[in-house]
Amino acid sequence: YASLEYRGLYVRPGLNWLWSDDDFDPRLGFYRRTNATRQQASLVFAPRPNTAAIREVNFGPTFTLETTPEYDARLGQEASGYLQVDWANGANIGNTFAHFVDVVQQDFELYGQTIEAADYSGFRNRTYAALPSRRIVGGNLSYEFIELFGGAAHQPSASTTVRLGKHFTLGASYTHLVGRFRSQQEDFNFGFANGNVDIAITRNVAFDNLVRLDLSPGSERVGLQSRLRWRFLPGSDMFLVYRNNLPVRSVGPADPFHAVTLKVAYYLRSFIG
Repeated sequence: YASLEYRGLYVRPGLNWLWSDDDFDPRLGFYRRTNATRQQASLVFAPRPNTAAIREVNFGPTFTLETTPEYDARLGQEASGYLQVDWANGANIGNTFAHFVDVVQQDFELYGQTIEAADYSGFRNRTYAALPSRRIVGGNLSYEFIELFGGAAHQPSASTTVRLGKHFTLGASYTHLVGRFRSQQEDFNFGFANGNVDIAITRNVAFDNLVRLDLSPGSERVGLQSRLRWRFLPGSDMFLVYRNNLPVRSVGPADPFHAVTLKVAYYLRSFIG
């Protein structure tokens, strides 16, 4: 993987390249395909209007091409663009749109339905807005329309953050997905929810908790992650983490999962000369 970006004040071009072979495991990174390459070029313009309210306006195109590792067949491509307005108080509003081509090489299961190997293309559009980020109560709203494997889906989402002083932060988010694939019988209607409680006990001791609820067909489960962090020396931390993943139903899609992890990081600084 390689990335090159020029972070100018008003113009920000970027190039990205990624290559993977048959041995790559998608669970180890943020790339969903094995045995593929991805090339991406983007150009962002960021004018700064002469106004005290608007801090910056960002807009520009992005083009992505995915191929086989030998560059002899196309696996997908996407041409997209976006426009976002940022205010000085941290609020923003924006819209992204894209036309994509996705080559599915093998049949697979998604939301309890079988997606057949074929070439799929369509449009995707997302509109979003965020409240000022430095207030006691913050929030985000978004709506996305997606043409999905021969069908279409609607995905509204909302999140909020409440800061109860300097020691407590509460957060919650919910995303709903409703739509269908090629036929009327291949429909889906479910949601995802997250909640978090963060407690800053002292400057060096923090306790945070994250709860996840996934109601996607065939994968209904609820999970918890609790983490205690202690900074015992500058740059040195100890983490104690508990994680679980439990089926929502009595007979779930997977066995219950529990794990406790202890991690210690020690920062050693040597002085030379």
